[in-house]
Amino acid sequence: KITGFFKPPDYAHKLAFACEAWPRAEEPGKTWVYHTPDTYLLGVALQNAFKQQPGRKGQDLFTNLLNADIYEPLHLSPTARTTRRSYDAVAQPFFGFGLFLHADDIVKLARFLGPDRGRIEGQPLLDETLLDQALQRDPQHRGLQAAHLTNFRYQHGFWARNLQKPLGCVQPTWVPFMSGFGGILVVLFPNGAIWYSAADDGELGSIDFAKPAIELAYLGSSCA
Repeated sequence: KITGFFKPPDYAHKLAFACEAWPRAEEPGKTWVYHTPDTYLLGVALQNAFKQQPGRKGQDLFTNLLNADIYEPLHLSPTARTTRRSYDAVAQPFFGFGLFLHADDIVKLARFLGPDRGRIEGQPLLDETLLDQALQRDPQHRGLQAAHLTNFRYQHGFWARNLQKPLGCVQPTWVPFMSGFGGILVVLFPNGAIWYSAADDGELGSIDFAKPAIELAYLGSSCA
């Protein structure tokens, strides 16, 4: 069914699919439901809200905010500083997918989010409270449990896994990570280490970062 979202090249058909293809899993404004068409719908709302800000008419959220304020100062590659869009006059960024990152781009973005705490040259660019929650720095906000998986959480676009047992920690040790389709992972360990993997096989082994976590613990403990 999801092909009904990916195949249409234009903004209107993608938007209609995102709005109508499935019944609401939750009332608006309550619980975020993780789904690619929903992410596209959120991107449309953000794009429209951005254009309504003073001095932003005719501008683009990806080009004039994300790229200008974050990607360019981080010196990301030319491929990272573009995105797939709808093939029409709207040119709506996909937001939920459609980026082309080199390994160096992944590390720079992960360092910006993790060790640098959303700052560039000391200047905070992200909401510090929400970022701390997303990266499991706030023990009062661990996020939503992922289905029946008690050791996994989801919050503000980030997943988290409790590695207390594999690492032999005394208390729960929640490690935040970003996950892409098929086996793409970017893991931000509490000790400042960044680990990434790119696969497209959908196998559990491609997304299990317990063994790398054990090896990286030699660089510094990740236990809470």
